[in-house]
Amino acid sequence: MSVTAATVVVEDPPWVTREAVANSSVKAKTQAIFEEAIRSIDAIEKGQQSDGVLASDALEQERVGKDSKSRPRLWMMGATHHSRRIAVLIREKGLQDEIEQIWVQPGPTGMRDPPGKPPGPVPILELRPPSKDGLQPGEYFYHPTGIAEYIEGRWPAPISENQNDGRGVEIKALIQDRMAYVDEIVMLGNNYTFNASAVFTSKPSSRDAAASYWRACNETLASLEKLCDPVGPFLVPGCASEPTLVDISLFTWIQNFRYVFGVDILSSGHDRALKMYEAFEQRPSALHDETLGTLWLDRTRSLSPTPEEVPWKVYEFPRESIKKPLLDSCTIKQGSQQENQ
Repeated sequence: MSVTAATVVVEDPPWVTREAVANSSVKAKTQAIFEEAIRSIDAIEKGQQSDGVLASDALEQERVGKDSKSRPRLWMMGATHHSRRIAVLIREKGLQDEIEQIWVQPGPTGMRDPPGKPPGPVPILELRPPSKDGLQPGEYFYHPTGIAEYIEGRWPAPISENQNDGRGVEIKALIQDRMAYVDEIVMLGNNYTFNASAVFTSKPSSRDAAASYWRACNETLASLEKLCDPVGPFLVPGCASEPTLVDISLFTWIQNFRYVFGVDILSSGHDRALKMYEAFEQRPSALHDETLGTLWLDRTRSLSPTPEEVPWKVYEFPRESIKKPLLDSCTIKQGSQQENQ
């Protein structure tokens, strides 16, 4: 909408004077535009300006602001897997202009919080900021899984060919099921570095605990590989021709571990995960464009024990090889407590 001292351009009708506006009988929506036009003309005639912006422009900005939703703010920090998972998801969905990404820098003694960031570790996604009067707190997601679920729900992917056969509900459930394994792998891997890497000096570390976590991390990844689509290249059965949140999350964790800690879990015999990794690495969203200072890398890559020092093997759930009578005291019974007594 453009405004002159005598007339205003609107959608319908194209040219309206002050007198025409006063005498018009129009629908409520158009009437609101007319009333705004009158206020704009009054502002220009009185020469009102605020901070170099014409009052008419401010009115237009106010109208647009009411009709459009503000972008969610997302605080992240480079060289961290949780933030990288969300950053790659945003690239995959082409949402760079839909979500405001604010990158936080680590300082020598802790995280450097920029103005407006709520307290806590990143990533943090802001749904609603605090009210200006401070009476209403803001609403936030603090965990990458919750953030990813919100993004998937608000900007869902189009129905793929794999879901046109009515298997959409099954595919979603399979993704959630395999994501539980990925989250466990990430937790175990992170606990390994918390105990093994020299960069984490603010908490007690244990070489034995680090070895135990890394062993369990490999075992869990091997268990996930057994549940993957056998052909691929991606992991979730039924939609292995295209990546899902499972592939994004596992890929970004492996990629981040390779760069930050110098650790490649794929070198210890995870062929199915390697196939997924090599396929996803070709996608534009997978570009690794972060640089960590050498001082950080010297410490993050100082590990004890190293992954090579931790033997592991594929975990097999124990099965009964020789059938023997079960003792009554060892039997798991169904029913109420009174029935079992």
